[in-house]
Amino acid sequence: MAARPISLRWLVPAISAVFLAAVVTVFGTIAYRSVRSSTLAGAAERLTTVVQVFAQPPAAPQPWIRELQAVALRPEVLEIIRSNGQRVSDSARAQIASLTPDTGQTLATDIRSANGTVLFAIARADTTASGSPTRAIARPQGDSADLDPRLLAWPTRLTQSYPDTVVLSQLYMSGADVVIERGVPIHDDGRLVGHVIQVRKLAPNPDTRRRLSTLIGKDAAIVVGNRDGSVWSDLEKAVSHPPASNEPQTYERDGRRWISATGPSPNGPWTIGIEFPEDIVLAPVEALRRRLFLIGTIIVVLAVLLAERLSRRLTVPLQGLTSAAEELAAGNRTPVVATLRTDEIGRLSRAFDAMAHSIRTSQDTLEYQIGERTQELEAALARLKAAQDELVRQERLATLGHLSGSIAHELRNPLGVMMNAVFYLESVLGDAPPRVREHLTKLRNQVGLSASIITGLLDFTRTGQPQLSTVTVQQLLDEHLARVTVPASISVNRDISPNVPPVRVDAVQVGQILVNLFTNALQAMEGGPGVLTVRARRHGDNVRIEVSDTGPGIPTEERDRIFEPLYTTKARGIGLGLSISRSLARVNDGELTVVAQSDSGATLALDLPAAVGQPAQVAS
Repeated sequence: MAARPISLRWLVPAISAVFLAAVVTVFGTIAYRSVRSSTLAGAAERLTTVVQVFAQPPAAPQPWIRELQAVALRPEVLEIIRSNGQRVSDSARAQIASLTPDTGQTLATDIRSANGTVLFAIARADTTASGSPTRAIARPQGDSADLDPRLLAWPTRLTQSYPDTVVLSQLYMSGADVVIERGVPIHDDGRLVGHVIQVRKLAPNPDTRRRLSTLIGKDAAIVVGNRDGSVWSDLEKAVSHPPASNEPQTYERDGRRWISATGPSPNGPWTIGIEFPEDIVLAPVEALRRRLFLIGTIIVVLAVLLAERLSRRLTVPLQGLTSAAEELAAGNRTPVVATLRTDEIGRLSRAFDAMAHSIRTSQDTLEYQIGERTQELEAALARLKAAQDELVRQERLATLGHLSGSIAHELRNPLGVMMNAVFYLESVLGDAPPRVREHLTKLRNQVGLSASIITGLLDFTRTGQPQLSTVTVQQLLDEHLARVTVPASISVNRDISPNVPPVRVDAVQVGQILVNLFTNALQAMEGGPGVLTVRARRHGDNVRIEVSDTGPGIPTEERDRIFEPLYTTKARGIGLGLSISRSLARVNDGELTVVAQSDSGATLALDLPAAVGQPAQVAS
């Protein structure tokens, strides 16, 4: 039994759908993996840089060292050493008690002999009547000739004024608490006779948290552990962590994956780790994957609809011709398939009618007419196939161009509806709880971020021809500085040369560049005071506009990479801003570059062509 033939009307759309789906899947997968890999590499590199920042040793002695040294120099404390703990004056007791405040962090303060024996101690709990301490934690007493084995000799020459050796222990567990011991030496006539030792729980440092949030983001975390990996803590509790490594690592803790970089701690015999949640790093990549899937689905659906319409336009007339030919073969010499179409199909149908008319009028010339019309039919079919192939190719190109031009409209409409809904909810929920308003603010910010990403993608794929006009530099800077929100902690310094000429550019495109430079500078100084400096000078035949900030600056090895598409040092974002800005600068016969910088801050220079024959404008 012969297989049922498949109609071209459905075969062409099916083949188009399979082909486009395969192409979109392959290129989407390649793009997703490339962006994911570069994003994780960038995050790991950022964490490594932050670890190096935190690994810088302190420039001055820490306050607790000075406090312990002040007590170690007291003669009353030296008397405790000399009497082997038998004579403890009220003054000495008060001095040692001052080192054990009731804050919940300092658990005990000991006076120990040189061999590690505890001669006197004040713990967080009350002492007994005999003066023997009631321990707030369980830890071994010094019963050997040395200090507690967890104490490491960590000599650090703090300054010329503090040449003593500071004693710090490794981390260890006391119940559910992570504990360290720290102390300073006690000397008697130049001899080491004992130590003042504090026992403390680890606790988070707000300054450290703020500094970490400024450098890498509020979701970053810091952990500290022994260099042998025996105990790790997030400064609040013991946590699991892989052994320290010279390379960034990815591991899972509490059901969440973290990217971690480690390095030696500047404050003790420990290892410090800076971590960031992998899901937050990959959030923009996952959003890009979803957008790629949506775009690919739209492409395939539109291609199938277009292919079905095209195949129907071609196959329906062919079916009419086929029916007429079958009637003619059956003996009916009067089939009519005439059409008003002027293309090859129309010509074919009229030729078929002419052929049938010739058969009716002259039986004697039937064979001749059939041969002649058959040749014409074959030629027409060949032209039809060639036209069909060309039409399919051009329609595919037109579809891709149309899709890239209309994607902003298709996606911005629902984003606009979402933004209007947020605005409406904020207006009618004026007395809503703070948490509700916080989530509305987050939603509005995320909708704005989505709109900016769509705009960035489209701007990267197309850069329109500039609409040139003559505009003053003062006007450009005033107009576009007003478009950005400058925090109260950041001041703006304008330095515009009086002889700077006007420029001949597309004001809208150059405005986009300036807003992007201002925004990047403000983000670099986010979280602290700073100065945004804008300079304008004549630079040969051009006008140079420099935008400087007082942020952390751009490392030398990254200066050539910041203009690459999809390259970013931020935890969020897809890295198209500076790439688009450089493209816009070049279509306006200008250039965007990084200026050599000092130890802090970054400066980007925008060179624009000066307007020929225009007088210099003095800034008002």
